Amino acid sequence: MKKSLKIGIIVVASLLGLVLIASLLVSPIAKSYIEKHDKELCGREVNMDKLRVNIFNGKVTIAGFRMLEADDKTTFVTFDSLKVNANLWRLLAHEICIEEIRLISPNVTVLQNEDWFNFNDIIEHFASEEEEEEPNDNPFAIAINNITLHNGRIYYADQAVKSHFDLKDLNLYIPGVYFAGNNTDIGLDLNFADGGSLKTKLLYNLEEGSFNINLLLNRFSIAAIQPYLQSSMNIDQLNGKLSANMNIKGNANHVMELSLKGNATLNDFATTDLAGNELAKAQKLYVAIEQIDLAKNQIFLDSVAASGLALNVELLKDGSNTFSHLFKEDTTQQTDTTPAADETPMDFRIKSFNINNTTFHFADNTLKTPFVYNITDINVHADNVSLNHNMQLKANATLPSKGMFDFEWKGNLEDLANQHILVNIRNLYLPDLSPYTIEYTAYPLKKGNLTFKSINSIRNNHLTSENLLDIFKCEADKKLANMKPEYNIPLKTILYILKDRNDKISFNLPVSGNIDSPEFSYKKIIINTLLNLTVKVAASPFDALSSSFGLSKEQEPRLAFATLRQDLTSEHYTMLDKVAAMLEEKPECVLVLKPTLNQQNSKQRMATFLAKEAFYKTRNPNAQPSLETFKAIEAISEKDADFVAFLNSATGNAGKTTAEKALALSNEEQINAAITAQTNQKLNAVKEYLVNHHHINAARVESNAPTETEAKNDLVIDFGIDLAEEENQ
Repeated sequence: MKKSLKIGIIVVASLLGLVLIASLLVSPIAKSYIEKHDKELCGREVNMDKLRVNIFNGKVTIAGFRMLEADDKTTFVTFDSLKVNANLWRLLAHEICIEEIRLISPNVTVLQNEDWFNFNDIIEHFASEEEEEEPNDNPFAIAINNITLHNGRIYYADQAVKSHFDLKDLNLYIPGVYFAGNNTDIGLDLNFADGGSLKTKLLYNLEEGSFNINLLLNRFSIAAIQPYLQSSMNIDQLNGKLSANMNIKGNANHVMELSLKGNATLNDFATTDLAGNELAKAQKLYVAIEQIDLAKNQIFLDSVAASGLALNVELLKDGSNTFSHLFKEDTTQQTDTTPAADETPMDFRIKSFNINNTTFHFADNTLKTPFVYNITDINVHADNVSLNHNMQLKANATLPSKGMFDFEWKGNLEDLANQHILVNIRNLYLPDLSPYTIEYTAYPLKKGNLTFKSINSIRNNHLTSENLLDIFKCEADKKLANMKPEYNIPLKTILYILKDRNDKISFNLPVSGNIDSPEFSYKKIIINTLLNLTVKVAASPFDALSSSFGLSKEQEPRLAFATLRQDLTSEHYTMLDKVAAMLEEKPECVLVLKPTLNQQNSKQRMATFLAKEAFYKTRNPNAQPSLETFKAIEAISEKDADFVAFLNSATGNAGKTTAEKALALSNEEQINAAITAQTNQKLNAVKEYLVNHHHINAARVESNAPTETEAKNDLVIDFGIDLAEEENQ
């Protein structure tokens, strides 16, 4: 009995010794084996400072771990320590139970170049060793608890776009991983090397695929995504700090079952084009999301706001602008984005939309003199923005030199055939627009303010618009001699003519038409109306001016004389009184008398008068020139027998008319001299009346040389207007 007990004790002691020796040797043996056969095991070189395996309590500790890249030189993964604590007794219950996994200071470098990753060889290594698993009728249950990662770092570089993300101070905590029933709770927080942090909490049901993520992002630098945007956009710099507080719910098995709510803020946003020119910047962009539900096609936003926004738009000489080439040409095949017939229409709503303290910088470099205009203090507000409900949007801004701009829109975004638009521009400083007036007329503007109010009502695509234009004290400077304008018009004269006695120009430009018609152009109608008005005034400034002084179209502003010997009548004096009133109201105007003659009638009548005068002198050789003599000559009838006999005797042309005989009797030089004398007498009479009776400065009444006409009257004096200072016409 004693011998058997002794043998038993020796066996047990030997077994315990062997177990003890094994426990002491398993760690160095395992470490040596792994390091010696690392490439067989994982395809990479692996080194460890320490590996400790406790076969009694299931604890495994690795310290100073290093895995190299495929080149056996560069470090791929390192960590200070990894501790795994398994409950070996649970194996008896057919359960793999990991009570703790603790990873300290992991450092991972991930490199990507299009489809290539720096760990592809590891995946291929294990993929080549995969064997088809036989079904297991009695699988082990798995329980993993207390997963902790502390002070980690992941460096990711996308070599194709030259981008990188450096995630530091990475901490992860998972109380337990549940493969059925309960949700797995994952907490993750990290800092970005370029500033900012991320904290997330994830509840994930492995069985159902459902997840619930709470995400808190703080001041993430969006410069990190710049290389990705540069693949589709021509930008040089992108800056800004993004913060967000979001809740995201969904199901990994059903992608469209995704909903989110929360808010996001982008501070100090700025971007530049490839030339380094600033495109846009903003102090703050903010969006509060009530609910975005992809399954229901709903986007409900509580608020969208922007403050300190600045936009820069420049028109370039080649016809493009700063945003024309912002996006690179898409060479990929376009897909049909037409929504399916049974697709739920999008329900889009914004409770409050606000843009405050915005600046718009506009430059037109297509002109010979570049136009630069800065609109500041732009504010836009709208409540209850929706795609299919009536809404109202209001905007206002400050224009340079204390000008003001107001805009109001009422309508439905899905029913643009019915809407109301109000535009109100007040106190616009006109000299700011000189680059355009120089381009088109060669005249800069030196004074003036403009007010423009446009009231537009659209019903069933039919536009009815009233455009009230009010210009005050507008003056053009001297015409630039070195400019070749698009339109050669006397702008100074036009402005002067259009002004009323209060130095204002006011008129209404009504517009109407079907906005759905491809031929309709609101801009074209306004421009053509203004252009036609300008051309009309330029062609006949006196006609444009006379209408404001009581002269109608039926009462033409002219002096008509049936014959050259006719004196000024009461009708002529009435007309001259109105002309004088215009000259008194427009002290810079110069009146131009423009005589026109019916040469054929004038010569015949003048020759007949001279023939009568010659006949009269044969009977009254001692008669002196006087009014009585003139009337006596005028009284001689062309059918007087003695007068006819005189003509026949003097010309020997008994068969011709009295006018023909009279023309034959007088020489042409004598007739023309008489016509000129009579014409000048009428012009002098007009000028003397205006100067002596109305006290118009004689320098302000000029005469042109007579021109020929086929009018029934012998002489017509039309009126023209010039400006005393108008130059280079």
